[in-house]
Amino acid sequence: MRDELLDWFRRLRAISQYGLEYSKDPYDLQRFRQIGALSTEIAARLTVRPAGDVEAALALETGPPTPKLDVRAAVFKGDRILMVRETSDGRWALPGGWVDVGESPSSAAEREVKEESGFDCRATKLIAIVDRDKHAHSTTLLHVYKLFFLCDLIGGEPTTSLETSAVGFFARGALPELSFPRVLPEQVARAFRHREHPELPTEFD
Repeated sequence: MRDELLDWFRRLRAISQYGLEYSKDPYDLQRFRQIGALSTEIAARLTVRPAGDVEAALALETGPPTPKLDVRAAVFKGDRILMVRETSDGRWALPGGWVDVGESPSSAAEREVKEESGFDCRATKLIAIVDRDKHAHSTTLLHVYKLFFLCDLIGGEPTTSLETSAVGFFARGALPELSFPRVLPEQVARAFRHREHPELPTEFD
């Protein structure tokens, strides 16, 4: 039932956004606002949050709906991979986050590494582009594409941030408890594979 509600939310939200963007008739605009309000009620049921809080979180999602872009950086020191502990759930992930407007995905990956870990890196290869919905991440209201980059470590010192409480490098067989909303074990394994075999093609979906 939860997956069905999520699908209804996204479809209704998309109809509302397209209608509000392109419709000129005032009666149609009123109906599209009502559809948007209904989608917000569904989102509130999914997230167990007040409708006002949900509407505020979604307020910037206007115009024709498109997937959000989340980047993750695979940075290695020797045979160990860089991970950060998320303050939100106390679990570990590859450094990363949303791509900002006006920013390239590779620049976003490099920026997120610096902000979350204190290290400087250079993105050298796009490992994979995956549709978050097709993998075992926890449910999110938004449709998200995740971009994974292989990066070279070029400097810096370990530093935490408002979003991270610890920084560390981990061997393949000694990974910490992962933050599944952000990264899955098979995605970390893929990063190791591409580092060992840089000739592998970029993977997708």
